[in-house]
Amino acid sequence: MSGSSTIDVPSEADALLLSRRPGVEPEAADFELASVSVPAPRDGEVTVRNVLTSVDPYMLPRMQGRSSYASPFPLGEPVAADSIGEVVASAHLGVPVGSWLISPADGGHTRPWPAVRLTWSIGRSAIRWRG
Repeated sequence: MSGSSTIDVPSEADALLLSRRPGVEPEAADFELASVSVPAPRDGEVTVRNVLTSVDPYMLPRMQGRSSYASPFPLGEPVAADSIGEVVASAHLGVPVGSWLISPADGGHTRPWPAVRLTWSIGRSAIRWRG
């Protein structure tokens, strides 16, 4: 790994799964919290611990299984939603541990991401990280 560094990385984390199709409005019973393993980041990846996940109204048709500009979320799988999180392990020289990123999360609270798919937040502004 190039530039490998870590802080308090769990071996398991929670993932928010879509357990059933919601009706008019999503309810807590439409989701399930599952434990998933957290692999170490490979070269060029970072592991992000998400602290905030955005579940937005535009996602409802996908949760309900309706066709839209994107395919429906599969049942039993993590809900794909953008999240804000802290880098807790890095195998990328340009993204240090402790950085805050916007990641295209898949419902998991902690997981490795290729650094090229993340947005690096600096203060109030954000720039696309190009690796």
